[in-house]
Amino acid sequence: MRLLQITHLPVYPPKRGGDHRKHGIVTDFVANGDTVDRFSQAAYLDDYTDIELTKQVQIADSYTEYNYMNPLYSLHRLFLLFDLPYLYRGLPLRIWMPRRLQELMNRSDVILVEEPWQLPAIQHHSEETPVVYSSHNVESAKFQPDRYPLFGTRLQSTLRRIERKAVERADMLICVSEDDEETFKRDFGASCPTLVAPNGIYASSIRTQNVEGHEEVRERHGIDDDEFVGLFVGANYGPNIDAVQQMIDMMDDFSSDFHLLIVGSVSDELTCSRPDVTFTGFVDDIEPYYDVAEVGLNPMRIGGGTNIKLLDYFARSLPVISTPFGMRGFDNSSNVCLVSELPSFPEAVSRLRQDDSLYETLAVNGRELVKNSYTWDRVSSLVREGVMAEFGI
Repeated sequence: MRLLQITHLPVYPPKRGGDHRKHGIVTDFVANGDTVDRFSQAAYLDDYTDIELTKQVQIADSYTEYNYMNPLYSLHRLFLLFDLPYLYRGLPLRIWMPRRLQELMNRSDVILVEEPWQLPAIQHHSEETPVVYSSHNVESAKFQPDRYPLFGTRLQSTLRRIERKAVERADMLICVSEDDEETFKRDFGASCPTLVAPNGIYASSIRTQNVEGHEEVRERHGIDDDEFVGLFVGANYGPNIDAVQQMIDMMDDFSSDFHLLIVGSVSDELTCSRPDVTFTGFVDDIEPYYDVAEVGLNPMRIGGGTNIKLLDYFARSLPVISTPFGMRGFDNSSNVCLVSELPSFPEAVSRLRQDDSLYETLAVNGRELVKNSYTWDRVSSLVREGVMAEFGI
């Protein structure tokens, strides 16, 4: 089988949660000898240093990423300057289809389009090749119109229109959770075959905590040895920003030796002068931060899809405290996570600190959950089998 995956920006090597999903979801195709081509429509600013229009990245023998380097296809990224969603990612493809992309489409057996923005344009040019919409969440559901008082409602309406068009034109729909699947059917009338493929984790990331060697992290960030560290990991993304701000506003309710450690680009949008709150920004090596932490925090109130950070915590044997909303898409959450409404997080932290048996049980159960059900190998195998069965490949 020859699979073409279409993304907005380069994926490999993956650094963000969405990148890991795009890479992880095709791993079983490569493992089974299929050819996987990935075409990224635009590039990051640092990539525009080569005179060639297409940069080729050979990831494995039958796994290649093609990064299109034409600046005209990145103009829609100007929306970022105004903190607006990528509403018109697919517009350049409707106006002019890159020759390399058309060639890849012509020789593919299946086209996998990540997120809704480009799918209508791809479907328009794909002729007889089946097109699969690989959703990461319900975009219009996670959108916060109140952030844009003058035109938020109109933006959300545009999002819904783009999303509906993607659902209507797809030959198959992949969702990250049963909740998303139900929303697509209820709100957009999805009638094509659907497949639930949850977010995952690399099997190599599943481990016990390394209790040695994290002193350097404490020293670097001025965290005392006797402080109990709660970790939040997240990108610069509205629901993450909201979650961290809520935690900061509650810090006086935690014990005096509790330290909130915030890792990731979510730090770029927030400031706090409290000595018990640390922002690291993006870090090249995140593993020591999982080791220095004593609890993983998932205080999410809004958003879509499922939270990959949960799987990251579980995989490193961190006990987790999450809001009920943050556990959406996960069954039997009481066995792997301490579920608490956000205002009760301080009490949940205290309970975890006082109950060694509960602490160890959650750490072990979370790790076993991802090992048995949420590795990318397992998720990708589910996707490959579903695609082959649906399209008779």
